[in-house]
Amino acid sequence: MASALTWLRRAAIALGLGAAVLLTAGWTYEHAAEAADAKLKPPGVLVAIGGQRRLHLVCRGAGAPTVILEPGAGEFSLLVAPLQFRIAAFTRVCAYDRAGYAWSDPAPDGRSFDARAADLAALLRQASVSGPYVMVGSSYGGLLARSFVRAEPGEVAGVVLVDAAEEQLVFSHLPLFHGARAAQRDQAVLAEFGVMRLAMAQLAARARATGQLPPDATRDEVAAAVAFSGRPSAFRVAADESAAFDDTPQVERAPGGFGGLGDRPLLVIRHGQPFSGINAPLAVLEPDWPAAQARLAALSTDSRTIVATRNGHDIAVENPALVAAAVRTVVQAVRDGRRL
Repeated sequence: MASALTWLRRAAIALGLGAAVLLTAGWTYEHAAEAADAKLKPPGVLVAIGGQRRLHLVCRGAGAPTVILEPGAGEFSLLVAPLQFRIAAFTRVCAYDRAGYAWSDPAPDGRSFDARAADLAALLRQASVSGPYVMVGSSYGGLLARSFVRAEPGEVAGVVLVDAAEEQLVFSHLPLFHGARAAQRDQAVLAEFGVMRLAMAQLAARARATGQLPPDATRDEVAAAVAFSGRPSAFRVAADESAAFDDTPQVERAPGGFGGLGDRPLLVIRHGQPFSGINAPLAVLEPDWPAAQARLAALSTDSRTIVATRNGHDIAVENPALVAAAVRTVVQAVRDGRRL
């Protein structure tokens, strides 16, 4: 018995030491990688929006109206670069990193959708990017884009909503987002030890091997996207973005609660393939998604709906050509002063 206990004790000590070594190695790897991340040069400019806080903004192309890209939760400028380059062929288009993502400085936790949209308004004002704007909001970014329209109604001439969140549907499934927030916090802990960075690198390699990455995405762009997607801060910021749902007033949780769009040209793009992969937890929303997208289309008296028959939820990343064509349609309608 004594020898068995001694063996168990030694085995436990060995396992503990092994775990400590792995954790130390992972922590060292992650923090060395983050030091290397600091050397990645932003493609745009860092703009102070108040005090010491700066946001990264990158604008390309020329012409009016200016298109503003508002990506989904957890996404940032690099991930929509293929879309941005396509839009830049026919008008000016700006993408940015929300607070805490990629090159942008963090902001205090617990901010509302309106407070987050106010960041964008301050950024455009400080960078002298004047309207009129065509807002392009994807998923979570759809609610942010509409918050911006509500705050700056005279500056927005058109809207494209890309599989955007709709208030009646998402606020009736708040436990789903509570679960997402808990998962993101757990992922932030794993990221401290390099686990998520390695996982992101494997996902990117698999996507490239299977042709799921945009063909014009360079290796440097993919490497930077992996670096910024796998950092602990990325998951902490994503968790905080999910918390904005809980801070939304009840009046804004009803259909149209984030405001109507009047007679602005509005194109709604919705997915044609079920939620899957990293979006699989959203599958509970699938049965009601078409009706929710129809409610979004009804926000304007001048709207059309497109079904991306070959794409899942991440349409702007999976099919930038389709989204760019929709944006061109809205831009041209604004320029010509006509209906869609």
